Amino acid sequence: MTYGEYRRAKPRLNVLTHWAGNEPQSLKYSAKPKLNENIYSGQVIVLDDDGFWVKATSSNGVGRIPYFAYSDALWVGGKLSTDTDVQSSGLLLGLSCLENFELQTAYFDPAPSTPWVHGDPLVLGSTAGSLAKGASALAAVEVLGFVSRTGMIDVVKTNSEALPDNAGKVLMLNLITAWRPKTA
Repeated sequence: MTYGEYRRAKPRLNVLTHWAGNEPQSLKYSAKPKLNENIYSGQVIVLDDDGFWVKATSSNGVGRIPYFAYSDALWVGGKLSTDTDVQSSGLLLGLSCLENFELQTAYFDPAPSTPWVHGDPLVLGSTAGSLAKGASALAAVEVLGFVSRTGMIDVVKTNSEALPDNAGKVLMLNLITAWRPKTA
């Protein structure tokens, strides 16, 4: 007897290079997610003034070191109720954009005005926790990293954890983290 299947709306964060798991040589940080702030694996997060994780936006993320959420932290009835490591510890692991991680995330603007190209700068998107393509990498722009490899890819044939979109695709963005705060 089968009970059906459960698939996520978007795939989890995929770490391609420069991370050896929970080893001390990586730039990562664990903190409590803010109460009722649902955070999904792959979203961009920052620490708020009280030291809790919140989804990064263009207003709350400026000048704060950005991280990528490694796991899900979802609140149900005032309790964390998803990934067992987050549920048992109450802490969410974030991978720092100060490190040169190469990642794949599904939280980005999939339809910029021009195609994603290797080397394009990444900035905080208009949707909380997401990325957008930056207009430039000038000093007046806060950059979280840069597009790597082929940019946006469809992982529908290799990743079955997420439901395909209306076009039958599961889109992820390849990037290298390299945070540079706005200086001008």
